[in-house]
Amino acid sequence: MTAVAPPRLVQRAMICAETGDAAGPRLCDALDDLQKWAEALPPLRPFLFLPCAGPVRRRALLAMPVEEPLRAPLSVLAALADDTGTGDGARLYHACLRIATWAGTRDARWTAAAFRRAAGLVAETM
Repeated sequence: MTAVAPPRLVQRAMICAETGDAAGPRLCDALDDLQKWAEALPPLRPFLFLPCAGPVRRRALLAMPVEEPLRAPLSVLAALADDTGTGDGARLYHACLRIATWAGTRDARWTAAAFRRAAGLVAETM
């Protein structure tokens, strides 16, 4: 019997393979946070992240070598964890599109598609 990896794990593996070992895990974490936020009912969003999550994500982002076009959108997504669940949908949407555009220029198709889907999830919340 062959085990089938859940789509989320396949997506993470493909994003990491396409974008490299520095950016890949941060992109995957940002995508996971964004998907949790978008899928949660608005009254539950303030409880999605631990109080230390935002500072931890920002420190991790500052500590890693990341291409300049990714720094600003990843910072927007990292701030989601501090945001007490309110999230500025327009900023999140544009951050996702900027990452998707960056991924498209690198022929990272899985990454581009994942962040376009994430932008769509955010758009549904606006």
